[in-house]
Amino acid sequence: LDDAEIGYQELIRRVKESGEPLALYGDFLVKEKNDPAAAIEQYRQALIWSPDDSVTRSKLAAIFLRRGVEYLNQQQYASAEAQFNQAAKYIPDRDSAQGRLLAEHQAKLREIRVR
Repeated sequence: LDDAEIGYQELIRRVKESGEPLALYGDFLVKEKNDPAAAIEQYRQALIWSPDDSVTRSKLAAIFLRRGVEYLNQQQYASAEAQFNQAAKYIPDRDSAQGRLLAEHQAKLREIRVR
């Protein structure tokens, strides 16, 4: 894994002004290194070069949604809300699967607050 990580970092260094190597490195960080926080930074950097990249935006939203659900399950509601708010920034279509999932979890938080 260390060699692969060095390879991704070298690719980023060589291929400047492109979001693709950054997104690929983000994928590696999520899947192989299990480091979503580091992946978020890579995906955000990728969006600087390709702000309309819906695939990268969806990956960011997925990470924030997953983290929000984890916080919700741990009854850490303020943290869950913060993660869902971050996810919302990367979900342009509220009728998409991610948009509906986000709305569902935000509704759960509102229910909890009313109790």
